[in-house]
Amino acid sequence: MQNWIKMPPAIITVIAIALGSPIVMFGQAPHYDLLLKGGHVIDPANHIDEVRDVAVFQGKIAAVEKSIPAEQAGKVVDVSKLYVTPGLIDIHFHVGHGGRR
Repeated sequence: MQNWIKMPPAIITVIAIALGSPIVMFGQAPHYDLLLKGGHVIDPANHIDEVRDVAVFQGKIAAVEKSIPAEQAGKVVDVSKLYVTPGLIDIHFHVGHGGRR
């Protein structure tokens, strides 16, 4: 009954490390959550104005490359007829005197 408790601590440690390891033994996990494929990237801060792929991991830009394989992403979106650019903010707004009632 419950023979696993009698294992030496070194074996339990190795098993615990193996179970917590991010290495996938049987298949390749996607590197990115989302891949925007083939969009015209305009990024003045990084001097980019050409067609590129944009990869996103955990809500942040992880890679901007000329070609990122689709197999590396969990979801792929074809944005080949769209522009991809960071941080557009609409600064046009109206504020009425006294606010809205």
